[in-house]
Amino acid sequence: MAVEQLKAEILTWQSALSAHDAGNFRTSLHLFEPIADTAKIFVNVALIHDRLGERALAIENISRAIELDKYLAIGYLQRGVYFFHGGQYAEALQDFSEAQAMMRTNLEIDYDMLGLPYKLKLQEILFNKLLALLRLENKKEGLVVLQTIIAGSPPPDLAAKVLRTEHSVADAEPVSLVRGARRSLTHFDFIHCIA
Repeated sequence: MAVEQLKAEILTWQSALSAHDAGNFRTSLHLFEPIADTAKIFVNVALIHDRLGERALAIENISRAIELDKYLAIGYLQRGVYFFHGGQYAEALQDFSEAQAMMRTNLEIDYDMLGLPYKLKLQEILFNKLLALLRLENKKEGLVVLQTIIAGSPPPDLAAKVLRTEHSVADAEPVSLVRGARRSLTHFDFIHCIA
């Protein structure tokens, strides 16, 4: 019986992904929700809610993912992004700090072994932390974080973001799981990779 249940769950998972790919986000949510029992699925549900502009539901579901996996650094990062976009900079800062702590001594965590072609980099988390600090007008701690970013030899794309941020903090966007993300997701390839 357990094998049949697992098979049914996998088929539901595949149907949810297919619905998503077809742009049927509500159908995808409808299919995901009954099988949402792992951090991976809750992350997917959160990302879909965010894409639909439902930030509160995105936060609720990413929080469930974190409850199931308290070491899920990408969960803290993404929830921090949601808080940041909602103007909740203190909460965003707290989550970016948690993501940093979950990195332990790693400069990056490659989630590819979990089926996610995403490398979470400490430098990106620090950049997001810097933005939250600057929005909270905590320039002293922000300067320390900026020095840490620079000392870590950031990749060219992040270095360019840091330089642009120095000139226009008000327009700077945090690094998100989904590249190109602003208030709504524009590239949504993350969902396929966390099955």
